[in-house]
Amino acid sequence: MAFALIACSPEATEQELLDRAQQAMDEGEARAAEIDAKTVLQQNPDSAQARRLVGESYLFQQNPVAAVDEFRRALEAEAGENDEVRVLYARALLGAGEGEQLLELHAQGDFTSVSEHPRYLATLARAQATEGNLQSARDTMGEALAAGSDDPYVTTSHAFFLLAYSNSPDE
Repeated sequence: MAFALIACSPEATEQELLDRAQQAMDEGEARAAEIDAKTVLQQNPDSAQARRLVGESYLFQQNPVAAVDEFRRALEAEAGENDEVRVLYARALLGAGEGEQLLELHAQGDFTSVSEHPRYLATLARAQATEGNLQSARDTMGEALAAGSDDPYVTTSHAFFLLAYSNSPDE
């Protein structure tokens, strides 16, 4: 009986699927969000919101390489106008081991719109440190902390930075 009702029920709209995917991400159900967002992409391959949600689900599931591609495609679909996606894209680049590319894109001005965003600054600092520019990384991490000392991503990034690059474990 339940299968008959499911088969007869109307198909969810694109917006309903996107809302459901966002709710699933908010609840930490990345796999469910990915499924709903990919269903949207089957109907509308150019949906920037669905691409962002798939990218977020990949990032949550520790697959930054796949997330990089989805965030890049989301930015292309929106002509690069989404700062939230831009910050997530930077995080995915770093997580995918593409810190050098992040620094190149930063130097080209691709992240100008988020250049003062605390999460972006923390990500940039970690990329700078990874590439061996510790003084710039310290300065950038200081900016991140000044702008978002209560942000869990910033404080976690700072702790990681201190553990990885500080000579004083007590910090």
